[in-house]
Amino acid sequence: MEHYMEFFENYTSIIQGAYGKNPNFFDLGFDEKQLSNKHYIRKLIRRIDQQFDLVMITELWEESLLLVQKKMCLSIDEIVVFDANVRVKSIPEISESLKDKILQFNDADHQLYQYFYQKLKEEAKEFHPSDFESLRQRKKFWTDICIGGREHKISYSNRKYLGYMLKNDIDHKYRDECERMVASEIEFVDMYTEKMNEDAANY
Repeated sequence: MEHYMEFFENYTSIIQGAYGKNPNFFDLGFDEKQLSNKHYIRKLIRRIDQQFDLVMITELWEESLLLVQKKMCLSIDEIVVFDANVRVKSIPEISESLKDKILQFNDADHQLYQYFYQKLKEEAKEFHPSDFESLRQRKKFWTDICIGGREHKISYSNRKYLGYMLKNDIDHKYRDECERMVASEIEFVDMYTEKMNEDAANY
């Protein structure tokens, strides 16, 4: 990471995308050339805020799920999820000076994150501790029913991640739901593509 930052600090051309500056703004369709002015960045953030009813944040995951439940009028079981795409190996800690460099380098993304972090935290104040406890209890319920252990799986670009093994003795009425809950995004798409093809063939 140190070498990566040294390279960018001495590189004059703009590299965009997942390996360039401010990749979150890039994914939202903005050009790096638009992000040189702090006032304009704030204007863009306000525009993004008007377009999204909710931005979920990993560090406030339970709060995010409860807000999804409220905004979409879902049952609590519909917001229970298991951790996905967990790394097989942990990442070494980086120094505070390197963290500061990264935040400064991606200042627009940092402002975007801070804005929606504070907004979500404020919105989540309406929830009672019992709301969080109910969510945790339902997650435990489904974990006890579905999960038999963890196993290494392969994701995009042959990257390994920790997935889930289902129990062998799951009650028939829960099996389909358990399979959906442990599916990776690739497996989930394959599952529904197959179902759509079956529906089309029977139409």
